[in-house]
Amino acid sequence: MSRDAIDPQIVMNTLKHLADDCRERALGFGEYAAYVSMPALQRLLWANAEECRAAAAELEMLINGPGAAGQRRGTVAPHGGAELEHVLRRNSDRAVLEECLRGQEGMRYRYERALSMPMPTGIRRALQRHFSGMLRYADKIRALRLAPGLH
Repeated sequence: MSRDAIDPQIVMNTLKHLADDCRERALGFGEYAAYVSMPALQRLLWANAEECRAAAAELEMLINGPGAAGQRRGTVAPHGGAELEHVLRRNSDRAVLEECLRGQEGMRYRYERALSMPMPTGIRRALQRHFSGMLRYADKIRALRLAPGLH
């Protein structure tokens, strides 16, 4: 197989991993949103949780075909646990912002890696759209770090 040939198995595995990551991020953003005190941050977290859920559903549809959205193939444990407890123990919206940025960096890397692979055009367009949305979200999080009243 040539270096630029599309390997369907690699594409499907990549999509499955990204879908799992998106579901996990959606759970995490929803959990964080329930605990922050800054209304603008809470709205942003809820909105991003919804975007992540939509991205996961689109990825699932690409993996399984039309009508498959919501049919999870793998298992994703609830985000919570030690990571959420650690961030919330710091009782700080700033700590949540920093954790969100750390998570976004990991997702950025995974999407960049996926976008560097040979991939069918329609799938590439979907991944690029998700990636662009993720970058916009990260910019909004960075801007909120400068907001007055952030603790």
